[in-house]
Amino acid sequence: MTPALRQMAEQVARETEDAYSYDRYTPSGWRQCCLMLAKRGYGPKAIEAIMRSKWTRWAGDSDEKRRYGQLNSKTLERFMDSMGPRELEREVNNLILGTFGSHGAVYHHSA
Repeated sequence: MTPALRQMAEQVARETEDAYSYDRYTPSGWRQCCLMLAKRGYGPKAIEAIMRSKWTRWAGDSDEKRRYGQLNSKTLERFMDSMGPRELEREVNNLILGTFGSHGAVYHHSA
């Protein structure tokens, strides 16, 4: 991961600390979620849309290993990996449009 990509992900992590499910994750877990998303090729708007979405809660609800306040990037990663690539792309685009309206850049997965 390039320093610029890491810096972008860490900035989004800071900017989304007011998100609904932030307190379900450890502070480092939240940052690691943003880093994981950046590594997967998501840009800042997609990362913000995902981190502000109910996905972070639903991921935690399905994690039987970790309790409230102890979630990390693996929690979100497992949730996202449960979707097929096309479904994931469609759902990420819906999150972006729902968060930013038509001003959000649409994400296209390159498989």
